[in-house]
Amino acid sequence: AAGAAGAAGAAGAAGAAGAAGAAHVAPAAAAAGESSPARVADVVVAPVVVEANAADERDAVSAAHSEDAARARREPAFVTVVRLDERQAETQSLAEALAESVGVHVRSFGGLGAHTSLSIRGAPAGQTEILVDGVPLTRIAFSAADLGTLDPATFERVEVYRGGVPVALGGAALGGAVNLITAVGPGPGGRRLVASLGGGSFGARRARVISRDRFRAGRLATSLAIGYAGATGDFEFFDDNGTPLEPRDDAMPTRSNSDFDQLDGAGRMRWRASGTTVEAGQRASWKTQGLPGPATVMSRSATLATLRAITDLRATKTRAFGRDELDLGGSAYFVAERQHFADPLGEIGLGVDDRTYTTLAGGVGGTAALALGERQLAQALLEGRAETLVEEDHLAERVPASGRRLAAAAALADEILLGPDGRVALHPALRLDLLRTTPPQVRGMAATGAPRSDLQLSPRIGARWAISSALSLKGNVGRYFRAPTVVELFGDRGWVVGNPGLEPETGTTLDLGLVLAPTGLGTIDRLFVEVVTFANRSQSLIAFVPTSGLASVARNLGDARLAGHELTVAFRCFRLLTFTGNYTFLDTLNRSSLVSFDGKRLPGRPRHEASLRVEATRRSRGLELGLFADALVDDGNFLDGGNLNRVPARRLFGAGVRGRRGSFTATLAVKNLTDEIVEEIPLSPSPRPGLDSVPRAVSDVLGHPLPGRALYATLELAL
Repeated sequence: AAGAAGAAGAAGAAGAAGAAGAAHVAPAAAAAGESSPARVADVVVAPVVVEANAADERDAVSAAHSEDAARARREPAFVTVVRLDERQAETQSLAEALAESVGVHVRSFGGLGAHTSLSIRGAPAGQTEILVDGVPLTRIAFSAADLGTLDPATFERVEVYRGGVPVALGGAALGGAVNLITAVGPGPGGRRLVASLGGGSFGARRARVISRDRFRAGRLATSLAIGYAGATGDFEFFDDNGTPLEPRDDAMPTRSNSDFDQLDGAGRMRWRASGTTVEAGQRASWKTQGLPGPATVMSRSATLATLRAITDLRATKTRAFGRDELDLGGSAYFVAERQHFADPLGEIGLGVDDRTYTTLAGGVGGTAALALGERQLAQALLEGRAETLVEEDHLAERVPASGRRLAAAAALADEILLGPDGRVALHPALRLDLLRTTPPQVRGMAATGAPRSDLQLSPRIGARWAISSALSLKGNVGRYFRAPTVVELFGDRGWVVGNPGLEPETGTTLDLGLVLAPTGLGTIDRLFVEVVTFANRSQSLIAFVPTSGLASVARNLGDARLAGHELTVAFRCFRLLTFTGNYTFLDTLNRSSLVSFDGKRLPGRPRHEASLRVEATRRSRGLELGLFADALVDDGNFLDGGNLNRVPARRLFGAGVRGRRGSFTATLAVKNLTDEIVEEIPLSPSPRPGLDSVPRAVSDVLGHPLPGRALYATLELAL
């Protein structure tokens, strides 16, 4: 029980540390299990460090899930917490872990380590903010972050916001926000050292060592991780040779130039004392990968190397300046990324390429939270950031071109409790963003365009009604935006041409839903149900449109309308069987100035998507044996904007077994159990008698096949 209580307290404190201000519990709201800004007296005691056994670890995990459920009832935003540290031994990519979350869809270019983008509630990948410990990864040149460069083993959990994104996470989050949180301090069961070694199909291999500890009577918590991952990616796939109506030239070749190698390290510390919390982290990663290209015209030599470093520092002070009602916070970060793209044979673009892109970004921010009595908590935020891009063309006789973007933001937010018992809460917020973008310019030459400024206002409001201690009704409505990137504005890369007259993408989102998370149900010790209806509308979507020549020009296409429903059901019974199921229905409509896209559904967004995971664990005579199975099903998906390439219903299954004795854990997992690599595409009308369908490789992106059945094994030592 002490271990479970400690885990729940640590999880709650970690969440409070990243917020603009901590909400304290008022007596009336406490009865309903909800938060309130009222202040109570502090009682400071020495931290209690509990050395836990396996039973304590299970209790700690349950406490963490209970805290997640309480947070889902309490916050107006619909947020899903994915606990990555519970499934590190399953050789999952970050995209695979997030794909099981409701409302989330991932698109992969195929194979381990491949470029992967994420879409929330059907919004384009560029409209989803990706953050690492609160540090945004959105870059000045490219709006979408590649999830394939992030190893989930270095993170404790991921917070996925769907609608109602907090103003502290940015204004450019029309689709939502994904915040990856690094683990700090001992893991479940008091684990301080974890070493793992694994490998499997298609040359997959990985090794990792993680040290997590606590010092100074528990006031200082640390984490240090270093790891390697790689794969050859040599899987077989179906290739119709670019002639889908002619089966005689179909083949099953092996994917080439699909290998990758990645090294990464992460360190983080957190210090707490006398109402002050200081947290600092450093991450670095290096990845080199082949770019295989589409199946019918595979690249043999194109490569991409990425070097990235992230540094951040943040501090919070409760009851600042001796005032019980005031909390203050500050943060700073720096991100450096260098990418080298080499295409010596001109297999990817329109010609031979050898370029380096260096992005530097830094920012500072400050927050203040002021309790106005027992029923209102006002918050304020100020932040500024600067980004610069340097592009080097190693084949051209010119000096590097550089561009920059400066940004400032101010935000106000409020939490107001209504009613005699504080069960109703309103969360209005307003964020103002100012961006100044300067085009890339070569010294001694004229700029490719004039600098431009964008001013965007993002109002939003959320509401929560605690109907009971187990049931909450929540809703959100807000306006968001995405400013054009430097490439979209001023790009000139031979086959990509920018457009300085682009308007920012803007949109409005709204949602309404119920969250049910009761306790004390006897044999069912954990139950969570969430039902949500949502609608989004985006204006002035940006895309590169082919011209009559060989180049593509950035244009504002028009509007996109999205609406749907989300259902999540999760429970555990007899402390033995755990069930998690998600279903998303999504209806999309593209209102474009291009006739071929107008009135069509957005590509890469399945109309129906469901995930299911079942786990069963049994302990006997010192051996813990676990079985797990999962399924991912989607239907109603197109790979292209013209809706000509429909994807039939896809069913991907996986299964595995996990055994644990003492400090050792062995895991064996199979993915794509049915080896689904070819799909039959119906033809209507039939081009000739007897030809009603054609085979096509299973893919998320047109022409980039996904791997078939794969087997992975991992051995882990935890002390």
